[in-house]
Amino acid sequence: MILTRKLLNKFEQSQRWLLPESLKNFLLDRYSDDDDLLKASEFDLFHWIRKDVQLFEEGKLDLKIRSKLETLAETNEHLRKENHLLFTKLEGTYDTIYELEKLLKKHGIPLPECCEIQF
Repeated sequence: MILTRKLLNKFEQSQRWLLPESLKNFLLDRYSDDDDLLKASEFDLFHWIRKDVQLFEEGKLDLKIRSKLETLAETNEHLRKENHLLFTKLEGTYDTIYELEKLLKKHGIPLPECCEIQF
């Protein structure tokens, strides 16, 4: 679900808030053009908006609207970090499987063919 002006008005009414126009524009920019947002529910979207409003009220939210290039660069960096994290977890899983195979072989327990992993 992406954020529309109508949905943002619904959010304001449900929270009994009147958001400044600059914050509304920021939120519309942030939550209206992302393929991952299509998977989000209204509940998720409202949760993220509440967090942003809290940061705004604390003076910790930069309302600068990013260019498409900046948005893509930020997304690229996020995906790069997530990819690295998943690769690290996968390496750890392979290490665990290898150690378990050694332990089974040590005790003479054969591995089923379906469980043998080629490294």
